[in-house]
Amino acid sequence: MQAMRGAAAQLGNWRLQNCDLYVTMEPCLMCLATAQQFRLRSIVYGCPNDRLGAMGSRVDLQGLQEHLDHPFHRIEVFGGMLAEDCSQIVKIFFQQRRAKD
Repeated sequence: MQAMRGAAAQLGNWRLQNCDLYVTMEPCLMCLATAQQFRLRSIVYGCPNDRLGAMGSRVDLQGLQEHLDHPFHRIEVFGGMLAEDCSQIVKIFFQQRRAKD
């Protein structure tokens, strides 16, 4: 959300149709809906999100794609890019976060 808002502010336009978002983990439903509203061209994610993933890990929006697409815009989604590396990054992040709590 912050990355999309920042990009929109930098570009002076909330439509990010020429922008691609690269994320470590598969987006959740809320993040995917936000990306749709900002009209992102594509999302590239690394590892699956078994708890909240919206592209097949938890909820399969890909199977419902024709019913959920924006009438004028479709986001391309590419998953599994450097999945092992991304999974390790996420694991370390949450270990460090739990250690702080």
